[in-house]
Amino acid sequence: MSLVNKVKGYEYNAPYRTILNAGGSHTAAKVAGKYGLGYGDPLAVSGTGTLYPLAMVYIADADFPDVREEPSKLRIRAQLCTNDVAPGGNFTMGLYPVTRPAASGGAGICIMTLGTVVSGSTVAFTAPAADSILSGVGTDFALPADGFYAIGVVTSATMPASSHVHINAQLQHHNQ
Repeated sequence: MSLVNKVKGYEYNAPYRTILNAGGSHTAAKVAGKYGLGYGDPLAVSGTGTLYPLAMVYIADADFPDVREEPSKLRIRAQLCTNDVAPGGNFTMGLYPVTRPAASGGAGICIMTLGTVVSGSTVAFTAPAADSILSGVGTDFALPADGFYAIGVVTSATMPASSHVHINAQLQHHNQ
């Protein structure tokens, strides 16, 4: 789909604007699972307590009106860097609704749970090689229901000894 649109015979571009930045590291011996991205801290295991915050945003449909009759769309753009040891698995980023259990943490931690990934929001890196620096972008998807959201990553394998991965991701918005 082209980002060039026409209004009254004139063409204009609908640029993407970043509305959420997130990043984190994933280290040797971390198991396959669903993790939330924060602000440069280690990835946070969904459903367990952390001392550091997830990078979250509250999405409200009313905050993203149609522009020139073009609906709001979101996408994920992501980057992944590996060290000298390939991580041995796949990494799939996406946008996730965030909830908190009734007992949501104590003794200096907060528990956050990532729900089911928003349909169409994923970006996948399949078996990244050692010493990689990769970039990927997902397709446009519709705004989800109003609520709290975070960028998360699902990993498919336990990280091997000495492996280390840095992940950065952006949630971007534009009007088609």
